[in-house]
Amino acid sequence: MELVLVKSQLIIESSAGKIEEVHYIRFNPPLLWLFTEQTLIFKRILFTKKDHILKLPGILIRGENVMIFAARILAGIVGLLHVWIFIMESVLWMRPRIHRRFGVSDTKTAEAMKAVFLNQGFYNLFLAIGALYGAIFFEIHPGYAPAILAFSCLSVFGAGLVLLVSKPAMARAAIIQGLPPLIAVVLYFISCNG
Repeated sequence: MELVLVKSQLIIESSAGKIEEVHYIRFNPPLLWLFTEQTLIFKRILFTKKDHILKLPGILIRGENVMIFAARILAGIVGLLHVWIFIMESVLWMRPRIHRRFGVSDTKTAEAMKAVFLNQGFYNLFLAIGALYGAIFFEIHPGYAPAILAFSCLSVFGAGLVLLVSKPAMARAAIIQGLPPLIAVVLYFISCNG
């Protein structure tokens, strides 16, 4: 049996000639989960080598595009996170539970800051659109989708860095905002230059 990476999917070729398309997700611990549309989780494989080629009994995995795929997944997560931030800042802002998350404790102050957060929410939405577009259309529009992905992720990372420097008390939020896009961009540039 051979597993061959094709774009963002793996194709299983067995000695019987049966070919089955599977999707995969690679997690931070070196695990690769394979699943089909029907079975959800197909197989769990433990990665033990760093050379993007893993040989197991009867199985060969080639992972040439794993870094780009991981960058696209992270950019997609960044995009979805910023869609949620847009919803909180621009749609749900006046709910006390929401504006307290942003350090605004009373409704009167929240009302005064409503226009500012509406505007900021749309900034986050536009960054989300860029990150999601780059992640989804990376291979369909190779001339500019990767650049849009990189620009959006670098912008989000920059915003997280500014938040960390200007408000150290919000370090957790800054890391949640800034780390995934930084990793996505690093993986993308490594894959381009490696």
